[in-house]
Amino acid sequence: MKKLLMTLLTCAVASSFAMTTVNLDTSNYHCNGTKLTSQTTITSIQNNCHNVKVIVHAEPTGGMYADREPGGGAQMTMITPTDDDTMLDKVEFYSDKNTYLICYYKNNKYVKCKAKPAKKPAVAKATTSAPAAATTATSAPVASK
Repeated sequence: MKKLLMTLLTCAVASSFAMTTVNLDTSNYHCNGTKLTSQTTITSIQNNCHNVKVIVHAEPTGGMYADREPGGGAQMTMITPTDDDTMLDKVEFYSDKNTYLICYYKNNKYVKCKAKPAKKPAVAKATTSAPAAATTATSAPVASK
């Protein structure tokens, strides 16, 4: 029972941090009033969006990036292939409605975007406290002799 509860709790927490892939052409994201589409360039995002961070990939071209395979000689020196996500330029930014987006570009061409909706501000509950009632000190009756 504890394992099931722990598994469910882990899934719930992990899904709260998940980002969803979005189609910019059908979604409604704006930066500085400019609608984001699949035609939006990195420069446009840098000029219009908030807290933009661009991470440009570095392609291994040999030299210091070449790897040597264990047990191999000079003929085994090769450039290691990387997966697609590491070969993409990554642009992280916030839209006008404070949605966190990460868009990927390859050769300055849009590939995909992921979004994490902004957290809704916590609504403070209005609590009214009753005024403190005046307390009167009462003492127990004193028995007389």
